[in-house]
Amino acid sequence: MKNFLLFMTSLAIGVLIALGYFAYAKSKPAGSMPKPTVLDFSVDIPPKDSLKGNVSQLSGDVFWESRSATSPALIKNLKAVQQGESLQTSDNGKIALEFPGAAAINMANNSMLSIIQTLPANLVFEQMSGKISFEKTGQPPLSARVFHLLVSIDGTATIDINKTNQRVTVTDNRGDSTLGFEDINNVSQVIKLTAGQQYVFDDESRSGEVIGL
Repeated sequence: MKNFLLFMTSLAIGVLIALGYFAYAKSKPAGSMPKPTVLDFSVDIPPKDSLKGNVSQLSGDVFWESRSATSPALIKNLKAVQQGESLQTSDNGKIALEFPGAAAINMANNSMLSIIQTLPANLVFEQMSGKISFEKTGQPPLSARVFHLLVSIDGTATIDINKTNQRVTVTDNRGDSTLGFEDINNVSQVIKLTAGQQYVFDDESRSGEVIGL
């Protein structure tokens, strides 16, 4: 499961990612970003220069899964986290994460997050469920993968997943966000959001719309 999640992050539009990349479609709209660089590292051992984070707050039932574990474990105390691990909250759980000088993340209840890459060149997370707020607090680029959508955050953004209808709502709270995906015709799409705007993405149809001024 861990290796699969790492592999699925390989679609990156406009950001460096950890495990390779999908080839861009030959037909691209204006404003498409260049092909990402491939970074090579072991799935089993985090790079020694990867940034480490910490669980700064938690409440309710919260679960953590290490790089080598086959199932998540309940945690009761604040702890360090690193690349390759994942976190999950229950119905009553909440977590605040900090990667000093890089990012702050707040997970609401019923949320799941995988820490894909935390190299200084680029931080990449994968959100599998729930509602999570991402804030860029330093220079390293920050991005989150959600199904077929990649969100690059330069400020603060909240991502909310409705798993019933496979829709993802991205709200730009501060700064700018760049969203990228390949539509059903394998054409790369790039969407820009500014503070106050939302993008509602339908993963099944690979399409969406911008809401807000």
